[in-house]
Amino acid sequence: MLLQVIILGQNVLGQNRSQSQPIIRCLQGGLIALAAGLVASPAQAFSLWTDNRAGFDASLNSNSTIVDSDGLFAADPSVGTGLASIERAGNIGGDAYGYQVFDVNFGAGSTEQLADDILSLSNLNIERSVSQDGATGIGSWGIDSSGGNNASRNAALFDFTQTPDGTGIGHFGIDLHDFETSVAGTLAQIRLYRSGELISAQDFDWGSPDNGNGESHFLGVTATDESEFFDQVMIVLGDDDVGDFGNRERWAADRMTFGAAYSDVLTTEVPMDVPEPSAIAAILGLSLGLLRRRQNQI
Repeated sequence: MLLQVIILGQNVLGQNRSQSQPIIRCLQGGLIALAAGLVASPAQAFSLWTDNRAGFDASLNSNSTIVDSDGLFAADPSVGTGLASIERAGNIGGDAYGYQVFDVNFGAGSTEQLADDILSLSNLNIERSVSQDGATGIGSWGIDSSGGNNASRNAALFDFTQTPDGTGIGHFGIDLHDFETSVAGTLAQIRLYRSGELISAQDFDWGSPDNGNGESHFLGVTATDESEFFDQVMIVLGDDDVGDFGNRERWAADRMTFGAAYSDVLTTEVPMDVPEPSAIAAILGLSLGLLRRRQNQI
């Protein structure tokens, strides 16, 4: 919408006074209304949970949730190594869900599209139970990254390919093992996408003595409204070493938790990784000023 208005305004600049004055007045009114609407629109927010699975579970507003462990969602997978991806399909209360897991060599793209954030993929292992560097999961099965591209940060991607009516999920939780993040080194990040488009990105820190190295931690995120549902989750590794960026780190995970339930209570806000409404309004204000200047010149 904004791009269309600006392009139309540019076309007007070349017209004579009699042709352009009525159009300029219409554009001014449209820009003012659009700016007011954007400033009044609240940014989406999510609740982020670290090391508080009980609070995460208690915040959910329905029983549409499940932990993919102990055969609750689907039969536990067999042990495997060198897998390109892991596919899971099951149901929650009769509703069909399906998701895939990938080990991603991450490169933050400039287009805010999932495809632009994936440099390449590495292989995965399935373990029963999962363990890495002294951190062992309590789930009946789990995922261990085989190793990544040392030239880029490594990440776990969970792509929900089937949800009821394609609406996505309202929450996602996971136990992470030997998943490093540090203010002194590099912070880990959780990224949420809807149909491949980035809608939120948030750094997080465990605040623990070893910064996740050889430790097990819980991470969860909940939408606070159905309009905030998402269908892809990427968790990017950090690093506990100063000067390192997670390029050489591996990750392990189990007890993936998801469903259509969401949280009625907002806790820690996860800011949107898109321009804030105020920033867009500033662009509109600049465009409006240019139109007014043109009006005075013709």
